[in-house]
This record gives sequence, structure tokens and C-alpha cells, in this order.
Amino acid sequence: MSEELKIDETEKKIKKEKKKKFRFEWLDQFRGLIIILFIIQTCAWIYSISEDWPIPLMSPALNHGFKYADLERPLITMIDLGQQIFIFLVGFMQAFAVLKRKEKALSDGKIWLHIGKRFVLVMILSVLHGLAAEKFHSYFILAEGTLANIAWAGLAAGIAALYISKPKFRLIAGLGVMLVHSILYMFNSLHLWRAGDWKFPFLTINHIAIGLVASAYTLWFLTPKGEINEEGIKKNVLPVTIAFMISSYLLDFIQWSDHHTVSTPLAMLAISVAALFLYVFYHFDKDGFHIPGLSTFGKNMLMVFLFSMVINELVYYGLIEGLLGLSGIFDMVLLGIVPILLIWLIAKIFEKFNLIVKI
Repeated sequence: MSEELKIDETEKKIKKEKKKKFRFEWLDQFRGLIIILFIIQTCAWIYSISEDWPIPLMSPALNHGFKYADLERPLITMIDLGQQIFIFLVGFMQAFAVLKRKEKALSDGKIWLHIGKRFVLVMILSVLHGLAAEKFHSYFILAEGTLANIAWAGLAAGIAALYISKPKFRLIAGLGVMLVHSILYMFNSLHLWRAGDWKFPFLTINHIAIGLVASAYTLWFLTPKGEINEEGIKKNVLPVTIAFMISSYLLDFIQWSDHHTVSTPLAMLAISVAALFLYVFYHFDKDGFHIPGLSTFGKNMLMVFLFSMVINELVYYGLIEGLLGLSGIFDMVLLGIVPILLIWLIAKIFEKFNLIVKI
């Protein structure tokens, strides 16, 4: 009888784990979408800055807006929000990782080991990327590169998750950083203050702010056990998200959205779009709707992101350069389909063998 009870308990645990994994399908779907946007914007960026391409091969909707219009007021597209949405997801998941460790009653020292190890590893990857992309200078490695900004935002979100228990105070901390950014940005724009000969890390400052705000959303969206916080979504996620969207619109009259510096209106818009995507994909999941193949990208988001940087950016695009510009349809296949399919196949192999690379 006792053996039967043990078997029954084991089966319940397995079912519970399966259910838990399924519950996060919505998050994998969202992360998968961001990976696709990243792959598209990478090739769009590469084939819009070379002297060989006086007219970008990709349309404005698939590229950074300033590639088409960067006058006094830079054009902003969905692609301009991609990096900030990715940073939001990094902060969201880092805060949840810390939350789970606190739930297990791990010491602050052990949690700091997780936070610090992750920060150092991503910074090492930033150094390697700088070397491979021939951008090996301290500013790119520490503040300008995507990987560097992932490291700083993740660090901020981890510290907030460890020491700031209430989400509203995490939100206030993020807004405080945005306020500092806005003031410095204003002084710089009015020539009342200059950072000197070195480039001031406006980009990093508001990415840290986004990470802090994302850590607040973690507690509004999820419980420590990974269950959905329906009350938090209703009372906090929706009103705060709409408030960010309205604030972004109003602040854009004072400080224009700028991808280069991640001005506060742009950061707020990215937060609102990221949160709405989370909400939409969660409800897609509740209704049983999933976009085929998308979760494959999301299950290994950082690994897929790194593979895309290495394989597409450093290898694939160099091989096809001589074949581009002959036909719009041919360009679409080479730039819009093959690189996505290539990375998806690699991610599918990892998924098949249940290999999850945590950085």
C-alpha cells in the first residue's frame, strides 16, 4: 500500500511539473517573438550602414527609424524598442530567479553568487563580442554593447529583487533613475553640462531603470511558486502599463524619443509595449492559442541570442553579401527567412535534447 502511495505521489509531482512548464508557454512565446525581431533588426542594421547600400535593403518598419530619418527629431519604429523590450525581459526573469531562491530560504550570499556570476559571465561575453566584431574598446564593452546593457540591467533587477520586497518601491526606484536620466539629458541638450570627451552612458542608465521597473512587474505577474498573480495583473499591471504609455506620449513633447540614448519617453514606451505583450501572450495561452515554433526560440532566449550574434552577424551575412540587391524576393528569402530558420533549427536541436543554457 505504501508503495502505491509513493507511485501516486510521484505521478502527481510529474503532472504538477508538466503543468508548471505549460503555464510558462506564454512567456516562451513572447521571448521567441523578441528573438525574431532581433534577428531581423540585425540584418537590417548591417545592410543599411555600408557605402555599398545607399538605400537600406529592409523597409523602415523592419529597421531602426533613424536609418531613414534622423533629423532634429529621429523617427522611431517598433525595431527601436526591440533592445529595450529584451532588457525588460532580462530584468523580469532575473527578478523571478532571485524570488525563487528567496522562497527556498537561500542566504543572501548564495543569491549574490548567482547575481554576480551572471553579471560577470555576460560581461565576458561582451568582451568576446567586442573582439569578434572589432569593437574592442572599453566604452562598447562596458556600456554601449547589447550584452553589456543586459549585464547591468540584470544586476540592477537582481539587487532590487533581493533587497526591495515591495514592487511599488522597485517601481519608484526605476522612475527615480529615469528622472536622473531626463535631467542630465536636458542639461546636455541645452549645453548646460557636458560629459567631456568621453561618451556619457545615457543608454546604460535607462536600461538599468527598465530592469528595475521589470522587477516590479515580476511580483505583479507571478508568485514565488510561478503561479499567475491575477490580482496583481488587474490592480497593477494594467493601470501602470497604461500610465507608462500615456506618460511616454506626454514626455515626447518635452524630450523626444531617441534610440541612441534611450531617452525616458522611449524607455517608458518600451516598458508599456513589453508589459502589454506579456499580458496578450498570457491570455493567448489561457485561450489555448500558441504560435507554432515560437516557443523553441523562447526556451533558450539568451543562448539563441548569442548564437544569432555569432552565426548570423559574424558568419552568415558575410557569405551572402554578394548575392543581395538582385531581387526583392531573393533578398527577402536571404535576409528574412534563412537566418531565422537557421537559428530556429539550432534552437530546435537544443529543445529536442532538453538542453537549457542558463547564463
